[in-house]
Amino acid sequence: MAGRGGIKGDRGGSGNGGQANPGNISSSRKRKNEDFYGADGNVVPYKTCKIGEGEEEFSIHVPNFWVPGKNVANSQKNVPFKEDILSILFGNIDGLSNQKLDRLKIISENDHILCLNETNFSETDCKLLINSGLGEICTIKSCDDITYKNGKPVTPTKKVNGLTCKTRKRSGYGTAMVSKITAGVQIEKFSGDAEIVYSKLQLNGADGVLITAYRSPSMGTPCIEKFYNNLNDVIEQLKKDLELDFLVFVGDDNASADSKSHQSRMAAKCFQRIADKNLIF
Repeated sequence: MAGRGGIKGDRGGSGNGGQANPGNISSSRKRKNEDFYGADGNVVPYKTCKIGEGEEEFSIHVPNFWVPGKNVANSQKNVPFKEDILSILFGNIDGLSNQKLDRLKIISENDHILCLNETNFSETDCKLLINSGLGEICTIKSCDDITYKNGKPVTPTKKVNGLTCKTRKRSGYGTAMVSKITAGVQIEKFSGDAEIVYSKLQLNGADGVLITAYRSPSMGTPCIEKFYNNLNDVIEQLKKDLELDFLVFVGDDNASADSKSHQSRMAAKCFQRIADKNLIF
């Protein structure tokens, strides 16, 4: 990987026969004895978080680039956190109701950035998430005009007075990223037909990228390959734009190497290729 960052995908549990990809991120060109090393050769401290329970439990190692007393997040009144670490919440929330929004606000009160899959919100609904108190800035990528039939993308339709009309997909769309931090955070979305949202982070002298994405489990082989090619293109462009210190991917791409679904196993192989390409030990 160009720059000083790396990415590793560990598998976590999710619905629909697939699994989410939490990122396990290295901070430099090399990793020795499971420690993270900065550009100056010194060990970078990191926090290990355990998520899930039983067979669905996984660990994520998050490098701590933030110096005590100088944390960018702590300098903003709307993020009154004491820890000198960037906290990211990810979830496939399977649609957002007022009750879910209220609950999400409570459980994310100590998080800086929220990555949400399957909100069932359109791209013009960003203000709903901001007005709900989840953050200050938001971007949504929504492929609500695409559904899948026999693995192929089709336009969702419905019958109105005997006529077939285009409509919005019923559910399973709307990938959002919401940040309580505004300084040093730039959130953007993929321009094509894939639910990929990413943020360029410039915090305390560290340049990094956070990516979240959702892949429909109904995609056929050509669409799966296209999805991961799009994800790879986004990463390659970001590597050109920034000299990365870290790269984090969190998302529900419905991929599992152990799944009975051929599509899920294929997706896992595609993601693994991207992870291997961008992981530096």
